[in-house]
Amino acid sequence: MEQRTNFMHLAEYIPKIPIKILIGQEGRDTEIFAKDLRDTLTMAGFKANDGAGIFGVNRDNTLVCTIDLANTNESDVIFVEFGTEDKSTHWNLSHRHFDNGPTFPLVTNTNDNEQIFSAIDDCFQTIHFKTEWMSDHVNVKPGEFLILVPVK
Repeated sequence: MEQRTNFMHLAEYIPKIPIKILIGQEGRDTEIFAKDLRDTLTMAGFKANDGAGIFGVNRDNTLVCTIDLANTNESDVIFVEFGTEDKSTHWNLSHRHFDNGPTFPLVTNTNDNEQIFSAIDDCFQTIHFKTEWMSDHVNVKPGEFLILVPVK
């Protein structure tokens, strides 16, 4: 609950766009985490994408995510953008500072989805989520972004 409340507070200045959450053919723990993530985003003002499935989460039964048992630093969420090459750099965001309080990511171009998703990523990292970025040309179209929940 504390992470959810903090995320809602941090995302206050981010433009509210529909956000697609995607899971593969994993099991119940992944579904529960994705539903909790969807609830958090909804409470922060981000609606589900058109055509979202049950609980506002999309499922691609052909998508198989694997985990490396030797890797103990698995990401909680993966930001997916259109493309065939992974990019490791994203917006260097400005932040709004308050005296003796948190800083909030600021989006200077409210029509730029990459900047918006970078700000959401900033919020997740602030509440101690492990995040990463990857490119995909199957599940996203040019200009689109989504959040992939890896196997839990």
